[in-house]
Amino acid sequence: MKRIIKFLFLILWIILSFVVAWLAIIRIGGNFHQVAPGVYRSAQLYEYNFKKFYQKYHFKTILNLIGKKKDKKWYRYEIKFCKEYNITHIDFAMNDKEKQSIKRMKKLISSIKNSQKPLLIHCRSGADRTGLASSLYLYSLGDKNNSMLSLKYGHFPYLGSPTKAMDESYNEYIKKQLTK
Repeated sequence: MKRIIKFLFLILWIILSFVVAWLAIIRIGGNFHQVAPGVYRSAQLYEYNFKKFYQKYHFKTILNLIGKKKDKKWYRYEIKFCKEYNITHIDFAMNDKEKQSIKRMKKLISSIKNSQKPLLIHCRSGADRTGLASSLYLYSLGDKNNSMLSLKYGHFPYLGSPTKAMDESYNEYIKKQLTK
């Protein structure tokens, strides 16, 4: 019996190690992915990688889901970069641990749809808030089975994680759309 318990703990440790390593790799790489033609998602970009992604994709709009953070170096750099390259910058503050209202989600979809493309949507890790925004946008385009809120992009709403609020928000939005 002791061997079985040790074996199970070893398996659990391997799985958790893999998940942690995957999340670290995603974060270090910027968690950058295409959502749809002209729409991209990422983690917070910094001075060392912001220009690289801009030079490749030539964003015309950046949608920041973290919100205004004038006291943060990354925010000041992002604003300066946007001014320098004539990029529209939109602050749309969301908390990844709180359910979003239907009204707020509709406003988010509208912001994405009405933004000049190419558009970059980002939050801190590019997983939870950005996953919700990307899922809502694709759903509004008719993609009812998208996987933007998934471990593939670093979204981990398990084991009591409060970021499950993003899944709950998305599911509530879908339910509301189906009852129309």
